[in-house]
Amino acid sequence: MSSPKDQALLFFSKQDMELIKAIFGRLIPGDEEDPGAVEAEAHIYLDRALAGFYQDKKVTYRRGLAALNAYSRLKHQEDFTNLDSEQQDGILTDMDEGRAKGFESPGGQEFFQLLFLHVREGTFCDPAYHGNRDLLGWKMIGFDGAQVSHFEEHMEIGADQSERTPILTLADMQKFNFPTPENGY
Repeated sequence: MSSPKDQALLFFSKQDMELIKAIFGRLIPGDEEDPGAVEAEAHIYLDRALAGFYQDKKVTYRRGLAALNAYSRLKHQEDFTNLDSEQQDGILTDMDEGRAKGFESPGGQEFFQLLFLHVREGTFCDPAYHGNRDLLGWKMIGFDGAQVSHFEEHMEIGADQSERTPILTLADMQKFNFPTPENGY
């Protein structure tokens, strides 16, 4: 598990983080036995990304989360985090299918697609980006991480790479001393 220092929020408020966790928990659900996005800490990835290389998405997230909660209150008289999983799924489905009301810049569909993109990034990214805790995302899909090369049998559909080779992260790859050409490429 991450240390308390790692859990310090850089962009989201505690309330917004709970909302993101609830959303991500429905988009890629899981639990301790069968991990999903929350267990892989995709929400931490997004918090760090919005404080860094996704700074241009800050306003989009502020508006989108406010509209999502407003739509949840309109439809169920409760904030999204207080709904049961079926109601939460209904809100997200309405967004995905363009039926959710009250979304403007971003629209409901547009915001759903952004959330879905970011939950996948945070669940399956290299841990260097503060998601995919304990390589949970890669283990979910049998991905062996940053490898020097893959052979044809590694590329077969359905091949579980994590059983064939050790899972390597970008940090692991930096331990290797690869010769580089004089031009640096």
